[in-house]
Amino acid sequence: MNTREITTLWADWLRHAERLFLLLHEQTVAVTLRDVPRVERLTPLILQGMEALRAIDSLAVNALRALAERLGVEAGLRAIVAALPKEEGQPLQATANKIVVLEGKIGHVVAKNRKLLEAEMTFVDGTLTLIAREGGPKPRRSPYTRRNPPEAILLSEAA
Repeated sequence: MNTREITTLWADWLRHAERLFLLLHEQTVAVTLRDVPRVERLTPLILQGMEALRAIDSLAVNALRALAERLGVEAGLRAIVAALPKEEGQPLQATANKIVVLEGKIGHVVAKNRKLLEAEMTFVDGTLTLIAREGGPKPRRSPYTRRNPPEAILLSEAA
């Protein structure tokens, strides 16, 4: 009974994290396919998902602190689980383990997407640099400018 609030918060966190995980994979596909409108559509959804996880996380931390105070133990998961009866502590520890695993997966996909986006930005920068270099104004030639490098002179065989 002591862990009901925390279990509910963590279940909510897991639901939001699964949705975020799917959105991040969809972002990976969109970046790979260079589908800019899709990336623009997904970005606010991903940011909202991350904000929701942060909000739930802070609520869960506060609930864990309150439970630790009620139990009279240190405010750490290990101490709380040890102080709880086995039928309450084990499911709490199992849920915490699921959260840690999913958090690692989300972090991995976020890092991968960041690298993909940085690579795309580098590609776009290089492309724009080439376009600017080739599409810029050409220097005008006048009869008085020195040709650099000197153009090859063709000589006939008779000369």
